[in-house]
Amino acid sequence: MQLIVLCLCVCACVVGQDIEAMRNMPKYDSRYDYLDVDGLFNSKRLVKNYVECLVNGQRCSPEGKALKIKIQEWICE
Repeated sequence: MQLIVLCLCVCACVVGQDIEAMRNMPKYDSRYDYLDVDGLFNSKRLVKNYVECLVNGQRCSPEGKALKIKIQEWICE
């Protein structure tokens, strides 16, 4: 019985999707494919610099500025 309810919920979600809205969604942005996220998080200095940039408005790298703008966009949605 639970499986049937689950399947019906999944079907309702799929049918309820707005196809045109999905086509107009922003596509994957490959600008930051070169960024080594694991290396960034393993470096205390880099993490500190990004936090200072995002939280306290200190000096930002170009990537930090772009991230700050993107976070502000996400918050305002």
